[in-house]
Amino acid sequence: MKRLLFFLTIVAALCSMNSLYKYPDEVNKRLISRLEKKYIKQNGNCFYITSTYSPLAVIWHYEDSLIHIHYLNSGRIKQTKQFGSYGLSVIDTLNIDPLIFYEDGWDYALDGDGLHCSIQNRKYEFDLSIDLSSSLKNSSKTLLSKFIKGEISKYNLW
Repeated sequence: MKRLLFFLTIVAALCSMNSLYKYPDEVNKRLISRLEKKYIKQNGNCFYITSTYSPLAVIWHYEDSLIHIHYLNSGRIKQTKQFGSYGLSVIDTLNIDPLIFYEDGWDYALDGDGLHCSIQNRKYEFDLSIDLSSSLKNSSKTLLSKFIKGEISKYNLW
């Protein structure tokens, strides 16, 4: 009887430890959510890239003639950079057609990288689960896809 009780205690402990484990991308979610709300309120735009199996993420937004980039690791901002950019003026002029955008050179993957975009004044938001390295090599037709891929490459965001 004591052995059975001991065995059940060990099994219960192991099960509770397993339920406490989080995928690496989970640790950044709270910080990303908070930053996204802040940047949408301040500047009306926010973009970020996450990965299912990595504690790294990058979040960026445009303000006037600047791009602000924050590199995250395990739920903390590890590095912040800013550069001169015309991204905000480009975003304001884009004609966004969601149906065409989703078919425009993105390689989808169930357990790949996550790409998120929120543009408040255009009332546009999307989440893609993609293979980012492969998607960056593909050509795009829409200005939004070209713009996002160009920014990721230009600023080495991933």
